[in-house]
Amino acid sequence: MYIQEKNDNWNTSTKRWWATFNSPHPIQAGEYELDIPLDNSAGWTDVTVHNSINNSTDFTDSKVNAERIGFTFGGGDGYGHGVYADGRARFVVTSFKVE
Repeated sequence: MYIQEKNDNWNTSTKRWWATFNSPHPIQAGEYELDIPLDNSAGWTDVTVHNSINNSTDFTDSKVNAERIGFTFGGGDGYGHGVYADGRARFVVTSFKVE
């Protein structure tokens, strides 16, 4: 999951936050359900690995002024930089909601 603040210029690290604490890793075949709290107690991570616990003002600003909420795949050198599969793979979203 990620949150992106409105008017993000892609050069400010505290405008995009990932729920790195709640992601299946490694990805295995099967069904997953993720329930991700939108508060900073869980430790969301920004682009440069600052977390929302220590940067609660920046995280709250992004959440209050959010333009996008979604999900990305990735790890290693970037949370949204993709994943790869050794064989056939398919990802199917059956439900997505923000409450």
